[in-house]
Amino acid sequence: MMSHRSGNYQPEQIRLADTEAIRSLVYRYAHYFDAGDIERWLTLFTDDAQILTDTVGSPKGIEAIRDWAQQRQQYNRDVQIHHHMSNVVVSFQGEAIASVRSYLILTRQASMGDGVTESETISTDQPMTNVVVLASGVYQDIVVQTSHGWKFRRREVAASLPVSDI
Repeated sequence: MMSHRSGNYQPEQIRLADTEAIRSLVYRYAHYFDAGDIERWLTLFTDDAQILTDTVGSPKGIEAIRDWAQQRQQYNRDVQIHHHMSNVVVSFQGEAIASVRSYLILTRQASMGDGVTESETISTDQPMTNVVVLASGVYQDIVVQTSHGWKFRRREVAASLPVSDI
């Protein structure tokens, strides 16, 4: 395979930068949401985006997604939620569109007094906390390249582990 400098730049090499940008999009989704930075999180979506879940609603359009996210944040205000994303696979469907599949493990961490009983905690010398796996599942996404980078047009999550009311 010839290098980029030789002028024979292979399509697979060109797509590596896009693949990494899309993986970053998936990870930033988790980081921004878990940090409660909803306005920054919303920049990851197209205006006509849709989130599909089988448990906590399916908002369509950026304003509905904002309302949905604010409700989720309010519901989880006393605990720390972490979206652990992994195994991100990107499949390009065209020049500016790709499907993405990734795994999710959703955890909740709370301190004693946040609705956590002593029997639910792990015994350590550290302050008593509780980490619980709330759900696991698979995200199936459609992402599109815009003038502002790659964005989610559609995020669908299917839980493979029973989900508590998160």
